[in-house]
Amino acid sequence: MWHNGTLHVSDGTTSEFFLNGIKMTFDGNECKIYNTTFGDYYRDITSTVLPQLQEKGWVVGVYDISLENYQRKLKTVETSIKEALNNGNNTKKLNSLKQSRSRLIKSYAKIVKKKRDYINKL
Repeated sequence: MWHNGTLHVSDGTTSEFFLNGIKMTFDGNECKIYNTTFGDYYRDITSTVLPQLQEKGWVVGVYDISLENYQRKLKTVETSIKEALNNGNNTKKLNSLKQSRSRLIKSYAKIVKKKRDYINKL
């Protein structure tokens, strides 16, 4: 079931919520938060983000985590671009990195807009 862009799945004992690469599971006793943006697996980030989610709520908290993820990725791409320029790497690689940067900036702006629209709707 979808609500505010969040997918909610439940098997009767465990509920799972998914939004922007963030997954929250709740089994009635314990809440766990996972981030998928570190690779092809879910990384448990409960201890670092649970207070943020409790303070800001699920949707705004996830948007903030998503923005942090994009900032981290942009920093990595920017570092790679600098290294490519300094090392005289081929133009194809540099263009690919610039395209990645452009895509990340657009995605970042999209999340900023979603967050602003959601807050204005409250």
